[in-house]
Amino acid sequence: MFWNGDRWLPDGPQPLADPRPRPGRRIRSWASIGIVVLALVGLAMPASDVAAAHKSARTLIGEWSTVSDVAVVQESSTAITYRGTWKTTSYTKYLGGKARWTRARGARASLKFMGTAIAWVGPVGPTRGKARVYIDGTLVKAVNTWASSFRPARVLFTKTWPTTGTHRITIIANGTPGHPTVALDAFLVRRQAATSNPAPAPNPTPTPSPTPAPAFGGWQLVQSDDFNGSALDTTKWSVYGPWIPGHAGNGIRASSAVSVGNGLLTITANMIDGTLVSGGMSNRLNQTYGRFEFRVRTDADPSQATSGVVLTWPGSGNWPIDGENDIYETGTEADRTPFSSFVHYGATNKQYWFHHTGADGTQWHTMAMEWEPSAIRIYRDGALVWTVTDTVAIPDVAHHLAIQLDAFKSSMTGTVRLQVDWVRIYKRA
Repeated sequence: MFWNGDRWLPDGPQPLADPRPRPGRRIRSWASIGIVVLALVGLAMPASDVAAAHKSARTLIGEWSTVSDVAVVQESSTAITYRGTWKTTSYTKYLGGKARWTRARGARASLKFMGTAIAWVGPVGPTRGKARVYIDGTLVKAVNTWASSFRPARVLFTKTWPTTGTHRITIIANGTPGHPTVALDAFLVRRQAATSNPAPAPNPTPTPSPTPAPAFGGWQLVQSDDFNGSALDTTKWSVYGPWIPGHAGNGIRASSAVSVGNGLLTITANMIDGTLVSGGMSNRLNQTYGRFEFRVRTDADPSQATSGVVLTWPGSGNWPIDGENDIYETGTEADRTPFSSFVHYGATNKQYWFHHTGADGTQWHTMAMEWEPSAIRIYRDGALVWTVTDTVAIPDVAHHLAIQLDAFKSSMTGTVRLQVDWVRIYKRA
């Protein structure tokens, strides 16, 4: 049994309730049913700490990442629709450093997504209450986020499907008496269904590289890099340098600015002996059309001297005629909000652009570009946000992925990092 904000209902599938009262119906106050509520809440409260039942979100990301791409849809994503009163709080141990919380009965958060699994990530603790989770308009679970001690970034709910599909998850807060707070740190979206690994055949014949598995939506993985080692894989990447002029002649691009560690690629910009030193690198794979996906963030830059950018660049080097697709570009704004996407084309460098309004480039975002003859589609945190269909602007020659921290001034203060968690490159299956 659980309280739906109006009455107690049995566990199990229920239709998504209309939050508005029916005409002529009197809304009962919490006080009028206080004794019953307290009794039932007491019965429902677990004897052991609920926190022990909720695994770490980072553990789940690691598990899902072994079989598929995982999109982390942060609480600030414009793909999430909020109703009711929600507030933002900051804490370094949240996935993106922030979470949204509510104490309002009936407040809801909703995300439409495409994938094979969804997870709700949030904190548990002694002030935390209950919420109902709906999938595609049907109630599937009442979730209790109470625990005797506070723990951030816990997996509060998961749902999986055997094949990729479009679904909607909705969380509705119960407003639990005495501990009503419910929070959303992020949603995790798994793209591809998990598959079991067959037993190896006797005396297998070794192959130079594994055959890429078919990916979601008819895309086939051709290259990936999780940056898990201690050095860059130079069979996949070429680093700019070792010491060449920077963007537009500003500062220097040095190979020493590029590093790999703790599962991240980092490009660092700072002043060395009076010179602004930054860096960049390009992927060795050139292909015409495909899907390019990555998880990225860039530090704030109070001096407004640098711009983090992940793009595709023509293998011919014939710019701008052969195009340039800037999937993620922070610009030089100090707080990296908003960041943008650009499509450059034509001999006079014409441009289409899209500003990711409200999106904070200092936080982690999963960005993707699908490049096909008839369209370029840009996705942010699992949601399609921009489409270009002007075929004159869409390049039809081979490009490669590039990752750069560009200098727009000759000096700066402090240190700025562009960081990438992983990269995936696909072609049509």
